[in-house]
Amino acid sequence: MKNRSFLLTSILLGFVALSVHSVAYNHITQAQRRRAENVRAAYEQHTKAASDPVVTHLRDSGHSLNTVGLVFTFSCFVCLVVAAARHEPGWYSIPIMLLFFDVTMMLLL
Repeated sequence: MKNRSFLLTSILLGFVALSVHSVAYNHITQAQRRRAENVRAAYEQHTKAASDPVVTHLRDSGHSLNTVGLVFTFSCFVCLVVAAARHEPGWYSIPIMLLFFDVTMMLLL
């Protein structure tokens, strides 16, 4: 088990990156929904849409979480490359698929 440390670390970092990116996606979509509700309400009342601090906070936290998830993604990739260079035994398809799903999640952001 000791000789698979980088592969297992890569898998763990892949799960963390995917989780952080899904939370970031949730924050950004909530910010978009609230902003759309504010614009719709302002249009119905024939007033100018005001900036909502909750929307700004959700959007900024979503972008910050996206950056943190990107760091975890790069760390996962580096651990995967090191594990491959050390010829650690294991299923490399697991971290590769995690990276694939994580990159797909990043494209949604």
